[in-house]
Amino acid sequence: MEKNSQPQTINAGKLLRHWLGAVKFRFTVVISGTASDFASFDAGYGVRTPIEIVTKMLFNDCRFAARTT
Repeated sequence: MEKNSQPQTINAGKLLRHWLGAVKFRFTVVISGTASDFASFDAGYGVRTPIEIVTKMLFNDCRFAARTT
């Protein structure tokens, strides 16, 4: 069997759909069974709420994905 020496092309649309699907799956698993007001949980002064943490994670990941594609 002969190896293909050509680099594979990356379909940006498929990659983005896969990435978003993985994020959605992981987020769904993490929040399953939590209280409805979990997003606004306040642990104290200077501590981010869960929604702030998720927003920061997604914003940073989207910026990284945009730079690398």
